[in-house]
Amino acid sequence: MRGGYGVVQKAELHESAYLPPWLVAHPPQKIAVKQIKMPPAGFTPDLKRAFTKEILVWSGLGGHSGIAKFLGFYANLKHSDAWLISPWEPNGNISEFLAQHKLEIPEKLGLVYDTIDALNFLHNLEPPVCHGDIKS
Repeated sequence: MRGGYGVVQKAELHESAYLPPWLVAHPPQKIAVKQIKMPPAGFTPDLKRAFTKEILVWSGLGGHSGIAKFLGFYANLKHSDAWLISPWEPNGNISEFLAQHKLEIPEKLGLVYDTIDALNFLHNLEPPVCHGDIKS
């Protein structure tokens, strides 16, 4: 699946000495790994700032059922590698979910209200957070 700033792939998170015990599930946890798109020049100062800001904002959001949980990140700036990690959502994004399920109007409206609720949560934070990559 392609996002605005990267490609999201499904992976499994296995036990490792580098991971805190609370993060590792048995059996291994399915995760979404978003590989950040790199320009040919690699990590520019602006891209480093944007990546750092996304990590800081997303990791500080707390819990809301309509917002993917931030699990962690990996960055090797010298090799232009940067990944963001969140739980895998088995139903995909809203477009994929709607394509796989025949929903009635009230159910579709429920999804719209859930999206509005998540955006309202973001916009009412101090300082407000503006989601810059809404699809569907």
